[in-house]
Amino acid sequence: MLINQIPLFLTAQGGDTLWGLIKEVLDDFFSLDLGNYNNLGLSSVTLSGLRGAIIALYIGVILASFAAVFNKKAHGGFIRALLECDCTSAEKAKTLSELGYERSAVVKSAVKSKSVYRGMLCCVEKEEYDKKVTFGRSLHALRAAESGEKRAQYEPADYKYDFSTAHFYIPERLRYDAEFRFEKKGSGIGAAILVSIASVVLMWATLKIMPDILQFFDNFVGRI
Repeated sequence: MLINQIPLFLTAQGGDTLWGLIKEVLDDFFSLDLGNYNNLGLSSVTLSGLRGAIIALYIGVILASFAAVFNKKAHGGFIRALLECDCTSAEKAKTLSELGYERSAVVKSAVKSKSVYRGMLCCVEKEEYDKKVTFGRSLHALRAAESGEKRAQYEPADYKYDFSTAHFYIPERLRYDAEFRFEKKGSGIGAAILVSIASVVLMWATLKIMPDILQFFDNFVGRI
């Protein structure tokens, strides 16, 4: 929304031509001058979408670099807190309150999403619940086999975290993986900015040399 308001702001300041100039400069800087590549059999639709695909690729790299920063800052802090407190077994597990993350909506959302900490973070209460589910499923199957009657499938409710009492830990065997994945150093905002600058430069270079690459392959195919 902020980007959409820029032209309005410039117009209000008598700078409508300035915004048009900025757009013209950006379009020229990231232009893709394509020719006719009949031997490759590329349609005009494919060629017209090539510029957008290249730009989208490098924008994805930029977004991924900042996502990595967020991942290590927001999510990594919780993992590092567990390791610093030596929470490497069920007996040593701690609650969010004990770790200072009782008000962290980001951590709570990540725990419930089952993706950010997948295969690394363990919850004592959830493990106990899973054991009960496994026992209940086995008991249900046994009773169904004994009675010989067709029964409805055993469908336990999904586990719901009570973050005021849930205890978390990282198994000792996964300590190294956790430390490596959520290491504090090596992925700061400075690194993300450098990746962004490099991506913009590579994007420009790719757009400039792409016509030559396509022409080379078009000539090569034409000689076959």
